[in-house]
Amino acid sequence: MIQHTSLLRPILLNNGAKMPRIGVGTYLLQGELCREIVERALQLGYRHVDTAHSYENEKDIGVAIHAIERRGNISRKQLFVTTKVNRIYQHPVDVKLSLEESLEDLKSKYVDLLLIHSPWGLKNRGDGDTKPMREDGTFDCYPYDLKATWRAMEDAVHAGKVKSIGLSNFTEKLTKMILANARIRPQNLQFECHAYYQQNQLKSFCDENQISCTAYAPLGAPGKPMWHASEEDSKCKLLEDKTVLDIADKYERTPAQILLRFLLERNIAVIPKTSSVQRLEENETVFDFDLEGGDVQKLKSLDRGIRFFLFKQYSHHSYFPQKNEPF
Repeated sequence: MIQHTSLLRPILLNNGAKMPRIGVGTYLLQGELCREIVERALQLGYRHVDTAHSYENEKDIGVAIHAIERRGNISRKQLFVTTKVNRIYQHPVDVKLSLEESLEDLKSKYVDLLLIHSPWGLKNRGDGDTKPMREDGTFDCYPYDLKATWRAMEDAVHAGKVKSIGLSNFTEKLTKMILANARIRPQNLQFECHAYYQQNQLKSFCDENQISCTAYAPLGAPGKPMWHASEEDSKCKLLEDKTVLDIADKYERTPAQILLRFLLERNIAVIPKTSSVQRLEENETVFDFDLEGGDVQKLKSLDRGIRFFLFKQYSHHSYFPQKNEPF
């Protein structure tokens, strides 16, 4: 088991960069609430902020970071900011546009980590619509050349606008394709991961290829939008799982703290999202205890292969995973 003293150290990426193990997720956070959560997170000690061009909250995050910097509490160099290339901007020329817009909104000269948000690109109709829909209610998808997308991201590294680059929602097969054609190896793979969906196969692949891992939805995505809802959701509430609750009682911790600790001990970074300042503080208090081996095994036994983000609107995309293919 990894002891909490080692977990205090950041994850070392394959290019030598250091990524804090826990970050504040900002999906669905916008406006004043987003600014409040990010600013408070930085005050509490978070140094990793995860966002995306498509979240439409980078201006709010930029305001929050700038406010902290202006007070002299934290410098930009102390932060690790992750953003993602918009799905309509996966053409090489547009990758630069997505990044430039993110940098302007974030009020920063660079980002620490830039990810391809997903391999399922969307058609850029030229009208500014970042979520183009078809008449049947699914997204208007487009199969961009991901190797060319990756080369454009490598160019951004050489230009000094990005420190590290990686992937999100990529299968092992698609990640291998990037690896085979990369001048700069992916430094990170971000994917859904939690006690009900432990991603052991994908994690092992990343370990073998020196690719760090980041888990989104580490608490089971209790606040996810309705369009991701499934019939299993009402029956599979991870934060209310009896095993998790029993372990939380034993350690006098919250269920969220147990679930985050479980992933951290697997050397997976976590980016829990919350709109509560109290839970924000609780989520970061995970480095001062260790899970006993028997409790780790109990949590491992919860793996049910259950995803909370199904991405059904992308299922007709040519890069969408085959049945039971983890991503």
